[in-house]
Amino acid sequence: MVRYGWNENLDSAIDYWIRNGASFDAFIATELLSSTEPTTIERLSAVLKADAPLLLLEPFDTDMTDEKIREKLSCLRHVTVADVTAVCQSAILEYIESYNLMEAPIVRQWRFIRAVL
Repeated sequence: MVRYGWNENLDSAIDYWIRNGASFDAFIATELLSSTEPTTIERLSAVLKADAPLLLLEPFDTDMTDEKIREKLSCLRHVTVADVTAVCQSAILEYIESYNLMEAPIVRQWRFIRAVL
């Protein structure tokens, strides 16, 4: 498992991986689309093996449709989008309750996205 959290951003992580000859079978991320430009996502092809899947868990505003998501991901192939809002909201509420947090979660839609570069 590799995390790019130790790098300033995904671009610098990709630069590091390229310098070190990294090659990955898959890419897993949360909230990637809200923090990364499409050109950076395309750069992942330098470190992903052929047909390696991108597996993304993404929050969206409630007006975001699957069609808009596919448009945003036009640089990717074989894009599938699944609504996982109920599961995510349940997990968030369970976390809030288990730690006695008083904050109410932000209402968002959550999508699980599988795609290939």
